[in-house]
Amino acid sequence: MTDIRRSAGLSSTFKLLRAAVLLAAAPLLLGAICSGGDDSILPDLEPFTAEQEQRLHEIRDVAAKVRGLDVNEETIEGTLSRSIFRAYIDEEYAKIDDDDRAEIEAFSVALRLFHLIGPDDDIIELVSEDDGTSILGMYLSEEGRLVLITDSGADIDPYNEMILAHEYVHSFQDVAFDSERLHAYIDNDDNDSRTEYDTTISCLKEGDATLTMVLYMEEVYGDDWRDVAFTDDEDEDEEAEAALPPALERYNNFNYIECTRFVTTLYRDGGWEAVNAAYQNPPRTTEQILHPEKFLAREAPRNPAPASIVDTLGEGWSLLDISPFGEFDVYNYLVTILEDELVAAQAAAGWGSGSTAIYVQDQDDIAGDPTVLVHLRLDWDSTVDFLEFLTVFGEVINIVSDGEWEIDQVAVTLQWENTDEYGFVTWNETLNRVDVVISSERQPRDNAMAAQILRR
Repeated sequence: MTDIRRSAGLSSTFKLLRAAVLLAAAPLLLGAICSGGDDSILPDLEPFTAEQEQRLHEIRDVAAKVRGLDVNEETIEGTLSRSIFRAYIDEEYAKIDDDDRAEIEAFSVALRLFHLIGPDDDIIELVSEDDGTSILGMYLSEEGRLVLITDSGADIDPYNEMILAHEYVHSFQDVAFDSERLHAYIDNDDNDSRTEYDTTISCLKEGDATLTMVLYMEEVYGDDWRDVAFTDDEDEDEEAEAALPPALERYNNFNYIECTRFVTTLYRDGGWEAVNAAYQNPPRTTEQILHPEKFLAREAPRNPAPASIVDTLGEGWSLLDISPFGEFDVYNYLVTILEDELVAAQAAAGWGSGSTAIYVQDQDDIAGDPTVLVHLRLDWDSTVDFLEFLTVFGEVINIVSDGEWEIDQVAVTLQWENTDEYGFVTWNETLNRVDVVISSERQPRDNAMAAQILRR
């Protein structure tokens, strides 16, 4: 499947970054750009000429026919140059205030504890650079605008035609499906439900748009459409733009690889009717995305989120965020460290439920890195799944600790430490449960371990 991940729109990076540890920082960034308020409106679009509009609407009408949905006649189309769009992105990120920036840094420490970003990676810099250089187009639902990011004027070559077909599908979705109802799944979600609607609903939309785009290009250009749409220059550009750490790149790609596979499975089994039905009862978890048979069986996550451990950590601690940690998160965490896709996928399968809580300690020196502790709880469908994960996670600990770890068989605890990383894992075979605690300093880790509450 061709990767067109950056034609999705501005929100995709933040939603998928949030899937890593379900970053509460993401809405802070997202709100600066996509809220639809007066401060977030894009620069004025360069309109298409009448002749170009005719071509645009030919693309739109064929895409609507392929998808089997009605055209959204209210869509306003236009272009932005890459330089203007990049300047806009930089201006919007510059609006993030000191309080929000400090909170984002706490989440960045959590990402480092999971080894999803490197010790010197700046999350704001990474995401702004990626958005500014590699977003190809977007459909802004609240404004009803379809935007093509291009430096070729309004030249509609096959590559831009592909992007336009994808974005037009989002405008069709606006007409066909109740956006407010879909957003309500996200707005009404709560931590105890163990659902991942903020990831899975965008996943459904993007997988739908990407599959339709492929079918559109096959209808217009035949089986060799990739040779027509992608030139050597575009291939070189894609390689040059891969600036994100691998774990974040996988989150970026989720909507356009795994989610396209999910929608394709529905389409092959039941046509567009099956895809349309998924909007009426969206997937609840990334497990259902990765295993469509579990979506069709409506297999739900099993257990609620764990109780707060903030009182065990010492003075000045507070809970920053608690959010689901789904099967794809487990996979991405494992594959980032193990660099073995097959082992990571097998160990993540059998996920029953998962959550991560992020705690932060008050800072006297706002210039220093915050002290952060993360608590990851995972429950597994069966003892076999539980033991398989625990075996693989033992290798993860071996890698991150450089082989320096201690196990207490009586307390059912294994602990390790490395530079700026102090962790332990405890497990309960009766409940098929694993608790992982990792801190940027030793004392809060030791306090949590001494409390002996995680195994209950």
